[in-house]
Amino acid sequence: MPLLPKVNRIAFRLVVYICLFSSLAALLSTAVQLFFEYRRDLDQISATVEQIRRSHIPAIVPTLWGYDLAVLAMQLQGIKNLPDVSYAGIVKVVETGEKGRGRHILSHEFPLQHTHRGEDLEIGVLQVEVSLQGVYRRLMDRVIVILVTQTVKTFVVSIFIFFLFYATVGRHLTTMADFARSLSLQDLGRPLVLRRRADRSAQRDELGLVEAAINEMREKLVGEMDTVREAQMALARSEERFRTLVANIPGIVYRCETQAPWRVEYISERVEQVSGYPAADFLSGRMAFGHYIHPEDLAKVEATVKAHVAPGTPFEVEYRIRHRDGAIRWVFEKGQAVFDRENHPLWLDGVILDITQNRRAEERLREKDHLLHEILENTSDAVFCKDGDGRYILANSAALRAIGRPEGEVVGRTDFTLFPRESAEVIKRNDDQVLHGGLNVIAEERLIVEYGETWWHTSKSPLRDSQGRTIGLVGISRDVTALKLAEQHKEQLERKFLQAQKMESIGRLAGGVAHDFNNMLNVIIGHAELALEGVDQGAQLYEDLQEIMRAALRSADLTRQLLAFARKQTVAPRVLDLREAVDGMLKMLRRLIGEDIDLEWRPAKRPGLVKIDPVQIEQMLANLCVNARDAIIDTGKITIETGQVALDEAYCAEHPGFLAGEYVLLAVSDDGCGMSAETLTNLFEPFYTTKELGKGTGLGLSTVYGIVKQNNGFVNVYSEPDHGTTFRIYLPTRQNREASLPPDGDKAVPVAGGGECILLVEDEPQLLKMTKTVLERKGYRVLAAGGPAEALALAAARAETIDLLVTDVVMPGMNGRELAGRLQAATPKLRCLFMSGYTANVIAHHGVLDEGVAFIQKPVSSRDLAAKVREVLDRSPLTSIPATGC
Repeated sequence: MPLLPKVNRIAFRLVVYICLFSSLAALLSTAVQLFFEYRRDLDQISATVEQIRRSHIPAIVPTLWGYDLAVLAMQLQGIKNLPDVSYAGIVKVVETGEKGRGRHILSHEFPLQHTHRGEDLEIGVLQVEVSLQGVYRRLMDRVIVILVTQTVKTFVVSIFIFFLFYATVGRHLTTMADFARSLSLQDLGRPLVLRRRADRSAQRDELGLVEAAINEMREKLVGEMDTVREAQMALARSEERFRTLVANIPGIVYRCETQAPWRVEYISERVEQVSGYPAADFLSGRMAFGHYIHPEDLAKVEATVKAHVAPGTPFEVEYRIRHRDGAIRWVFEKGQAVFDRENHPLWLDGVILDITQNRRAEERLREKDHLLHEILENTSDAVFCKDGDGRYILANSAALRAIGRPEGEVVGRTDFTLFPRESAEVIKRNDDQVLHGGLNVIAEERLIVEYGETWWHTSKSPLRDSQGRTIGLVGISRDVTALKLAEQHKEQLERKFLQAQKMESIGRLAGGVAHDFNNMLNVIIGHAELALEGVDQGAQLYEDLQEIMRAALRSADLTRQLLAFARKQTVAPRVLDLREAVDGMLKMLRRLIGEDIDLEWRPAKRPGLVKIDPVQIEQMLANLCVNARDAIIDTGKITIETGQVALDEAYCAEHPGFLAGEYVLLAVSDDGCGMSAETLTNLFEPFYTTKELGKGTGLGLSTVYGIVKQNNGFVNVYSEPDHGTTFRIYLPTRQNREASLPPDGDKAVPVAGGGECILLVEDEPQLLKMTKTVLERKGYRVLAAGGPAEALALAAARAETIDLLVTDVVMPGMNGRELAGRLQAATPKLRCLFMSGYTANVIAHHGVLDEGVAFIQKPVSSRDLAAKVREVLDRSPLTSIPATGC
C-alpha cells in the first residue's frame, strides 16, 4: 500500500495538535506572566507616588513657603527624575516639565499645607503625572522574548514527538492496517508480527496487547471457521427449506403495501396457479392485489385490512377474485401488518388460499344440511344426538316437543337437568351401553315431563369419528304412549278377566266343597237331633250332643258363606227401596261397629229400587262394615251412601264384566289404613285375610262379591295405604215395586205326617239312611232310593200313589229335575221337594229359584225338614215339571 499523505498521518496530526496546544499554552502562560509583570510595575508606580508623599512633600512645603524658587525647582526636578514620572509641578506657583495630555498618564495631586501661627494654610497643590509608556515598552520587550523562546521549544518538541510517535506507534499501526487489509479467510494462518524490541515491556504495552488481541482473534476465527461454514450451510438449507415450504404451501405467500391497491414486495410462485397471473407481473408492479379482487368485494377487503393495520392485529377475510381466464374464484386471506422501530406500518405479510372447492363443498353441504333439517323437522319421531358426556348436541322439533323445552334449554344439557332423576338414570344406563360398550340399544324409556308421563320406543347407536372411536350417540325415539296405555289397559283387562275366571273357578270349587260338606253336616245334625230326642236334658250326654249341634251349625254358616261367594245359595229376591233397607239396618250396624266409630248415613234423594233378597243386603252391609271397622285404628268414620248412576259403554270398556245401563249405587267408605295393590288383587278370594290368626275367616268380602254377582251387579274398590277404602256396589235398578208375601216363618206350619208316601232319593248312603229315619219318625211312609235309576224302579214297581218326591238335585247319571219330570209324567199330581248343598242351574238361575219350585238347602235340621215336607204336601200340586233342565 502507498504511504499515506502527511496530512492524513496520525503523527502529523498529533504534531499539529501539539503545536496548537503548545502555542495556546504559551500564549496563556505569557499572558499570565505579563499580567503579573504589569501588576508589579503598577505597584512600583504606587510606591513612587507614596515616596513623593512621604519624602518630597515635607521638603517642598517650607521651600514653597519661603518662596525659594531655585531650590523649589531643584526639588521638582528631583521628583521628575523618579522612574516613569513625566511631570511635576505646583499649581498656581511653579510648573516643571511638560504637562502630559495622553491616554496612558496617571495624574496625582497632593495639597501643600503650611502651619502658620497655629493655622493650617493651603499654599499650593503638587501635581505629579506618571506615564505608562515605559511600562508598556518593557511588557512588549518581554512578550517578544517569551514568544520566540516558546516557539523554538514547541518546534523542537513537535519534531521529537513526531519521530518518536512514528517510531513507537505510527509504523506499527500502519503494519496492523496493512495486515488487517490483506487478511482473508484463506490467510488466517499468518500471524501479525510488529517489528519491535523483544522485551517484556513491549509485550505488555498497548501495542503488544493489540497485537496479541488481533492474533487471538485470528486464532478464534480460525477455530470458528467450521462453525461459520456450518452456519452458512444451515442458512443455505434453511433458505432452501423456506423456498420449498413456500412452494408447497397451497396458497400465495406475500408481502405487500399496507394501502390499496397493495403492490407486492414479495410473492410466491403459487400466485399464478390461483390467479392465472405470473409472479413476475406482481413483482414488476404491472399487477397488484387490488386489480384482481372482485369489484363487489373490494370495499369489504379494504375496510377489513384498514381496521387491522393500525392496531397491528391479524385479519381474516374471504372474498372473490377474477381469474385471468375470467372465472370467479373464492379465496381466504389471513395477514398482519409489519411495523418499523417507530411503530409505523411498513408491510402486510400474509397468505391467500384458494377456497373455491371449499365454498362449493360448503354449498353442497348446506343443501344437504337443509335436506337433513327438513327430514328431521318433518318426521314425527324424535331424533337427537349426544356427546360423550351425555350432553345433547342436536334435537329435532319432535324431540324438543317430547322433552317439553325449547332448543336453548336442551342443547348442552344432560338428561339429569331435563328429567326427574328416576327417568334420567334409566336413560343414562342405556346411553352408557352405547357410549362405553359400543352397543346398539333398543329400549323403552319412560319420560316424566311437565305435561305428564310419556313412553318412548328408542333406538340408540354409537356416533364414531374417522378413527372409529365412539364420540357420542344418535338416537331415534317414537312416542308409544298411546300404545303403552293400550297395552296397559289390555293387561289390566286381562288381569281383571283372569281374576274373574279365577273367582269363577274358585266359586265352582267352593260350591263343590260346600255340597259335599253339607251332606256330611246334614248327617251329623240329623243324628245329633235323633240322639237328643232320646236323652234327658239334664244328662251330660245331652249337653255334649248340643255342642255337636252348635259346631255343626257354625260349620253350616261357613258353607253358606262359601255358597254365597259361589253364588250357589238359594235366595228369594224382591223389589225394594235400597234406602229403606239400609235405614232399617243402621241400628244393628252401629252396635256391630262399636261406639268409637262414627257411622254416617247419606241416603239418595230419590228411591233406589233393586231386586234382591233383604237378607243379602244385611249380609253385604254387615261384612263391609266389619271390614271397615277392623281397618280403623281407635276412632274413625264409616260412611254409607246410596245413589243412582248410569254406566256408559266407555266406562264398561275399562271395567271387564260391567254392562252399560242404569244402576243403584251402594257405597261404603272408611278412613282407615287402606290397602296395598297386592291386597286389592286378592281381596275377594275366599279365606284370604290380612288379619291375625283367629280374627277372621277370609270369607266376608268373598260373600259380598258372590252376592253382588248373583244379583247381576258389579263392585269396584278404591283404596290406597293410609288413605282409607271405598266399596262401590252397582245393582241393576228396577222401575216398580212388586207385591210381596209375608215370610213363611209367619205361618204356623204343622210338622207331623199323616201317613203320606214319600219317595226319598239321595246318592249319599249315610244321608239317605238318616233322612229316612227322620221322616219315618215324623209319621211318613218312606221309599228310599240310592239314585235316580233305583227311584224310577221303585216308582214303577209300586202300585200305590206316591205323594211326595224328596230328591237331591245333583246326582250321577240323572239330576233331580230330570227325575222329577219323568216321575210326574207318570203321576202328574206328584209333588216335589228338592234338596242340595247349593243351587245348580237345574232348578234355579244364579240361585234364584224357578217359579213354583220347592227347595230346601243342606244341611237341614229334622224340624226344618219336617216343616218343609209338610208345607209342600199341603200345597196344590204343579201341573208338571219339565224333564229338561233350565
